[in-house]
Amino acid sequence: MDSPSQMSDQRTAESLYRIRFYEYCGHSPAWRLVAHAMVDLGERGFHGPRPAWPSSKSPCMAAIDKDGKAIGLITYAGETIWTIQLAYVSPEHRRKGIHTALFNALVDKAKKQGDIFSIETVTHVNNMAAQAAFEAQGRIKESINYSFRLKDWGDGTEPTE
Repeated sequence: MDSPSQMSDQRTAESLYRIRFYEYCGHSPAWRLVAHAMVDLGERGFHGPRPAWPSSKSPCMAAIDKDGKAIGLITYAGETIWTIQLAYVSPEHRRKGIHTALFNALVDKAKKQGDIFSIETVTHVNNMAAQAAFEAQGRIKESINYSFRLKDWGDGTEPTE
């Protein structure tokens, strides 16, 4: 059975929340946010034609409100390099420092573990809010990726314009 880590309470102007670690995100209150995140990212055009859902067996950091409801999460995977698979904060809780608190908790966990060399993140080229947040958190932009699609992901036909 998963037991969340006990981390200090965090506060936004409106409410109190707690950052918790879950060994398996699929067994956490944060898992319900994954579907919301994937729909939201798709509607805003922030993922490719074949979005990669994080595994329910991936660990996660979650922001949990006083009622036990998840309001944000970061899922990640890897051995000595952790790759953030999904980072999401519910729309009504954005711009309150929750994502930064989650990321800082992940950094603290990596430092305590001692064998993690880096935490890596990828975002859509048009997701300027995420890029600004990452840079404010001290992350370094290392590359920009390009692709040349030979076939559409779904049906194998030539790409559409």
